[in-house]
Amino acid sequence: MESIQLLVCTQGEGIHRVPAMLLPPMPGVSYLISWQVPQVQHAEVPQALRGRDDVRVVCQQGRGLARNRNHALTYASGDILVLADDDCRYTAASFQLIRDAFAQAPHAHIIAFQAADTEGRPLRSYPAAPYRYPHLPRGAYVASVEMCMRRAATVLAFDERFGLGAPYLCCGEEDVFLHQAHGRGYVIEYVPQVMVQTSAGTTGTRFLTDAAVQRSKGAVLAMLYGFWGALARCLWQVSVLRSCSLMQRFRILHHMWQGVRYIVSA
Repeated sequence: MESIQLLVCTQGEGIHRVPAMLLPPMPGVSYLISWQVPQVQHAEVPQALRGRDDVRVVCQQGRGLARNRNHALTYASGDILVLADDDCRYTAASFQLIRDAFAQAPHAHIIAFQAADTEGRPLRSYPAAPYRYPHLPRGAYVASVEMCMRRAATVLAFDERFGLGAPYLCCGEEDVFLHQAHGRGYVIEYVPQVMVQTSAGTTGTRFLTDAAVQRSKGAVLAMLYGFWGALARCLWQVSVLRSCSLMQRFRILHHMWQGVRYIVSA
């Protein structure tokens, strides 16, 4: 039986939310908590996490979700790794679903699932049928808490310029990670079943209102398609925003262009 390890990223006081997400100890399941703190030497692990052999806490100074994910991947030891946040909730059925999916797709390095909110409703509209990356249906994307991977795939790292806590680009790290994984020849599949519940929405839903999300979108397009490909897609993206005024579309395009420029000038 392949072991499953949840890589739980948390920051500051978020460590106190982690005990609520732990299930009773079960064979082949463990938890690695990557905890970002202002000062590592003063980090005191809650007692509820200290008394379990299936839980390990590793501390990191600094901030940035992509950086935290990379820190967790560095210490990972399970056969199958589950990317998680401190508000995620799992069941024993979640782990069986993960094992079954990898058993049925032994060639897959990364498998994406669905997430639900705390009421059990789908977090967003998901494709109904399985697919293999990069053949995503239009509008589909993958959030990090929907991703599981074999440990062999962790030679890759998340681009720390992207993601929550990054100075300029607040999201998009998953898109870049999957693009780079595919470029390395990794097989990435999607299974249309709910694997996790979470109280958090996805940052990308704020595209129309958040300049940082718009910059991130432009930056992701530059990573995936290069300068000219990104520019063409930015123009197309803005052209289909029929509900926005001309001024709103111009602002969105300007922010996307800032993201493109940020990447190509690096």
